[in-house]
Order: sequence, then C-alpha cells, then structure tokens
Amino acid sequence: MAAKVYPLNSARFFMALLVIYHHSAKYFIPSLDPRKIQSTHQNYFTAFSLEFRISVSFFFLLSGYSLASAYLKKGKVLDRFRFLAARVARLYPLYLFMLAIEAAILLRGRIHMMGLIRGVTSSVEVFAANGLLLQAMYPQRWLLINIPTWSLSGEIFFCICFPWLATWLWKLKGARLWWAALALYVGGQALVWAIQPGIDLEFWSFWPPLHLTTFLLGVLFARWQTLQHQRKEPVTVKAWQANAVLIGAIAATLSCVPLEGVFNLTRPWAHGLLAPMYMAVIWSLSTTSTAVTRWFSGKWMVALGNGSYAMYLVHNPILDVFVRHRWVSLPMYLLYFALCVGFSLLSFPYVETPIRLWLIGRFDAWRLGRRVGTPEGVLAQGAQEP
Repeated sequence: MAAKVYPLNSARFFMALLVIYHHSAKYFIPSLDPRKIQSTHQNYFTAFSLEFRISVSFFFLLSGYSLASAYLKKGKVLDRFRFLAARVARLYPLYLFMLAIEAAILLRGRIHMMGLIRGVTSSVEVFAANGLLLQAMYPQRWLLINIPTWSLSGEIFFCICFPWLATWLWKLKGARLWWAALALYVGGQALVWAIQPGIDLEFWSFWPPLHLTTFLLGVLFARWQTLQHQRKEPVTVKAWQANAVLIGAIAATLSCVPLEGVFNLTRPWAHGLLAPMYMAVIWSLSTTSTAVTRWFSGKWMVALGNGSYAMYLVHNPILDVFVRHRWVSLPMYLLYFALCVGFSLLSFPYVETPIRLWLIGRFDAWRLGRRVGTPEGVLAQGAQEP
C-alpha cells in the first residue's frame, strides 16, 4: 500500500465508526429513544445521531477515487477480468461468511412465520439475491439480511461499471473534466430530487444506479489530482494549507446537521450532496505530509483502517445479539464497540488477507493455464499453487 493511501485508509475507520454509532446509539443512549424524541424538539445532538448519515456516500466517493488511483493512474490498459476478480476476492469471503450466519436466522424466522415450504422458498430467494449482491436492486423484497450490506450491492455495481465508465472519464482533462464533474454532481442531485417523491423511500435510498454519480465523482477527482501532479511545475502545498482545508471541510459538513429539516427531501445527504466536502477531506489527507496524515499513517491507525470493512459487516449482527438479550446499558455499549473493533483487527490479517491472496493466486494460475494450454499450463498452474 502506498504511503499516501494510509491516511485515506485510516479515515475509513472513523466513517465506519460513525455508521456503527448511527445504527446503535438509539438502543444504548436513553435520550435518543425515538419514542421520547417524537414528543420533544430535536436538538443538534439528536439530529446528528439519528439523521445525519453521510458515511456510505463518503465511502462511495472514496471508492471511486481509490480504485481510479490504483488501476488507472499509471496509464496502463486495465485488465478488466483481473480487476473484477480482485474486487470479488476482497468483498466476498467475509461477506459470505456473515451472510450464511444471518441466513440461518432468517430461515428459522420465516419457517416459523410462513410454514416449512413457503419459509424455505422465501429464504432461498433472499439468500440467492444477497449472495449475488443484488439486494439493493429490490430492497423491499431482498434486503432482509444484515441491512447495512446494501452498500456492497452498490460497490459491486460500481465495479462492473468501472472498466468502461471510469476508463472513459480518465481520458478527460482541462475544461472537459470540470464540465463532466459539474454535470455528474448537478445532474445526479437533480435526478434523485426529481424522482424521490414518486417512488418508495427504501428503493430511492438504496438503489445503486442513483449512487453511481457519487462514485464517478471520486474517479474524476483522482484524475484531476493526477493531472496536478503531472504538471511541469506542480503546486507545492504547505501543511497549514492542507490542515486549513481539512478543518474547513469538517466544519462545513457539521454545519449541515441542523439543515436536515430545511430540505423538502428525506435523507438529503444520502446521494453525494456533500461531495465537495468529501473531496476537500480527501485532498487534505493526500496532498502533503502533515501531523494529521502522519498520525493516520501510524501502525495502529492503519490496522484500524484495514479492519473497517469487517467492522462494517459485523456490527449489525453483534448489535442484534445485544438488543435481543437487552444488553443495552452504557457499559455494555463500550463492550459492543470493543467487540466490533476487536473482530475487525483480527479479521483483516488472519482471515481476509490470506483468503484474498489465495483466491487471486488461483485466478492468476487459472488464466495462465488457459493461455499456455496443456500440459504446460497444468504444470504452470501447479507450480503456483500454495
């Protein structure tokens, strides 16, 4: 992993932590009980805790930025099949493990509610849709297992689009790049604002194509930053300038919390409305070395960033256990966070990475065998097996 990627990778941990907080705070903090808030005026704290959900949109933009930086920056022709294989190897193993656990719980509940035949049939359909990461395409029917994983449905959709759309956008420069970014931002916002009143809230919130513009904005931002670095006389950014942009972006983002009720739109932040702030954060963490980036590049911060994906996947199943057993006191909240973080720290080095490397190795060996042919290809494949 390149040194400049470390701060951005570590930033994922804090955004994943914010996701966990948004999903769990209402159970562990009595003042955030929705039944109590309905009869009282929401203050800044309750609005931030319950309504200001920005992390997934940030993840989508950062995903576009990171993938473009990793696969398009060097100017090489993108190997589409290996790209998709690498993304599947990264996203699927831990996801399928968690899916199997949650599917067993779903099956038991559906059999109890619908009877054996209908319960099994319904569960198989839901499991298949989730296994193919299609749950966000039809959320009313399929998004019934570990609901936060809807964002993975978006990620796999973006990865399918990436080899075509991102490589085309990467060719842009100058005014065309700026016009494309403006069209994606304004057009994307206009689209979701126009269609939201006429469709189901869950469908509008989760449907991956409506989040594609946010992902592609990340690609364009990576392109712009790359062009800046390739200039004959690159602009030297000082640490205080990067820090000022970071502080300003965070302050501007937090200032939007009380504006939730101003918009005539449910969940106005869900589709990249705050993308300019996200870009400012990414720029400040990737443009030069500062005290913040050095701290984010520390060993433990990098480990926490690497584990953010596992933490995102596991936090809801663990939360279900705590709520089911009514372990919802403040001390138990600390234990809940500790379990989520602890699992993520163990998962990345000991589970996710070995499986990912093994899968990629098998894929490369399979492709080598197909190219070379038998019997040489078989020998080459066997030589690469662990």
